Amino acid sequence: MATLLIKTVLIKTLLLWLVISCLGLPVTVHADIEIERDLKVAVLAFKGREKALQRWTSTMEYLNQQLPGYSFTAVPMSLAQLDEAVIKGQVDFAITNSGQYVRVGSKYGMSWIATLKSRRHPGKKAVIGSALIVKSDSPYQTLADLEDARLGAVDPQAFGGFQIYWGEMLQRGYKPERFFSQIKFSGFPVGVLAFWVRDGLADAAVLPACTLETMVKEGLIQADTIKVLDAKQFSGFNCQTSTDLYPNWSFSALKSTPVDITEQVAQALLLLPSQSQVAIDTGSLGWTAPVSSHDIHNLYERLDIHPWQVPWWQNLRRWLLQNWQWTVAILLLLLAGLMHHIWIQFMVRKRTREIQEVNEELLHQQQQLEHAQRIAILGELSSDLAHELNQPLSAINNYAEGGVIRIDRNNDDAQISDLLSRISSEAQRGAEIIKRIRGFAKQEKMQRKDTDLTQLIRETVNLLDYEIKKYRVAVHLQLPDTPLSLFVDPIEIQQLLVNLIRNSLEAMQDQQADRHLTIQLQIQGFEQVILSISDTGPGIEDSQLENLFKAFHSSKPDGLGLGMSICKRIVEAHSGDISMMSGLGRGTVVTCTLPASPNNSPNNNPNNRTNNG
Repeated sequence: MATLLIKTVLIKTLLLWLVISCLGLPVTVHADIEIERDLKVAVLAFKGREKALQRWTSTMEYLNQQLPGYSFTAVPMSLAQLDEAVIKGQVDFAITNSGQYVRVGSKYGMSWIATLKSRRHPGKKAVIGSALIVKSDSPYQTLADLEDARLGAVDPQAFGGFQIYWGEMLQRGYKPERFFSQIKFSGFPVGVLAFWVRDGLADAAVLPACTLETMVKEGLIQADTIKVLDAKQFSGFNCQTSTDLYPNWSFSALKSTPVDITEQVAQALLLLPSQSQVAIDTGSLGWTAPVSSHDIHNLYERLDIHPWQVPWWQNLRRWLLQNWQWTVAILLLLLAGLMHHIWIQFMVRKRTREIQEVNEELLHQQQQLEHAQRIAILGELSSDLAHELNQPLSAINNYAEGGVIRIDRNNDDAQISDLLSRISSEAQRGAEIIKRIRGFAKQEKMQRKDTDLTQLIRETVNLLDYEIKKYRVAVHLQLPDTPLSLFVDPIEIQQLLVNLIRNSLEAMQDQQADRHLTIQLQIQGFEQVILSISDTGPGIEDSQLENLFKAFHSSKPDGLGLGMSICKRIVEAHSGDISMMSGLGRGTVVTCTLPASPNNSPNNNPNNRTNNG
């Protein structure tokens, strides 16, 4: 009404002045006509715009009465809006929680001119805290029970709605972003969070202290549906809170607000009667002098969000500009280090390629050497193989001649059929001998496949059958009754077996009797296959064990020293291990340990059942 009256007076004065000017009469302007100044007061609408206007409109009217010539208007705002208004200087005063004052106001020169006195907690200056709430029938009893739960909060910048409890968690050694599986922010009004928890949209929520009690009093939520975790007790404070308490709301003036107006507002607020309707509307006992914000500063420093804290990169930039000589030197060192790193990477890759090429060449040479050794072994066995092949060939010839004679004599077909059957059997025997020789002599790249080790051992013994008979050695095979499959290169494993068997045969050649060769195969713990070859020869001296597997070292007068070296390489290439030791009493035992294939099982590969051959 006052504003409308003043506007009416101004319009009438202007019209009068125009009339007088047109008539040419002198005009006198009186200085006692004052123009009313509008002052905007930003208020934090944590319960919504309408609630904020109901709470603060009477305070604005009170200030209008106490400060004639000024018009105070409450402008409800959210946290972000109030921050922006303060930063841009769009308002003259602000009524908000003490946390927002410290976080934003202290950085932009706001002055804390009065502190709200709590009507619910008379005499208490620290009344802002946070309550951690859950459903009453939930299994959660403490904060520790909420690990990986869903948390609801007001806003990352909300003082009582998140930041105070954030500081509480840090003091307990928890980090919210890692402790909870999800943090969802509701914004204003804060009461929405209680409904989230009640309806299962969040497992827990952070409410400003006393919000839950107010909602219960207003009938918005049932008291028995929500409970507060880790509640703390404070003298004179009758709301449940899970944290320490901080100062009440502040009435602050912006830096741009004239000092005389700020002083008049402060005096008017401090003179507001505690039992006046204005104080009742704000839910307070009026206003008191500003209180210390020391605890809030400490909280924000602990959270690393204090407005006076300068980011590390700004300090670094300032130091680099002030010490530009060192900056240039550091940049040059970094550039030199980068160039050196690139050069080292280039040389490493170059050397790696060279090593790979050398390794490939060495592998090729090893394969050539192993092939040459197999050919050499066949050369040594050539006369024996010729004699062995001569037997089936001679038998075939004799059976063929006998068949011709019986045909000339017109003998019965049964005898001729028997002769032809024998000829076929001997021919197959000769073919098997040729097949074994060709398989052992062929040169291929290493190619692993599932191989029946028991069958491979029997084939190798058959390959060396003539040499075994020549040395008059009794061979004992202790092999599983069922196939034992390993993922190996069969050619290399057969070469391993040939080398070890021939070494044992040659070791027993000077003995007059008691020549026994035992080949044993078993699974140990379903993870390893143990192949052992033992003989009854003179054994090996301990002094020779150290150099036994070295290349070009041999205990034989005419040996090249390649056999055991190749054996060791073959076993290690199959991720196994080989060892040699003297037998019990006499002889030598060579043990090869190979990893078992995944398809070996207790049913397929029994350890205890063996077949003595």
